[in-house]
Amino acid sequence: MHKIDKFLSKLHKKSRNSIESLIKKILNREFGDLDNKKLKGFKDIFRIRKGKIRIIYQKTESNIIILTVDKKKDDTYKL
Repeated sequence: MHKIDKFLSKLHKKSRNSIESLIKKILNREFGDLDNKKLKGFKDIFRIRKGKIRIIYQKTESNIIILTVDKKKDDTYKL
């Protein structure tokens, strides 16, 4: 099982649906109402914050790759 799928399976249904909705917005490049921030030290890696959950993704000209979905902790941003 993929790490992201495993994390999502541990969440309550309401939280899981909320995070899946955010992932769909990211993949569709709908960043308008999201708490989006570029990570320091990287030119193409960003994070979306929703409460204690962080979605780290890489954005290129043609693609968006979800790198990780996890709760905020000390090593959240260590890629």
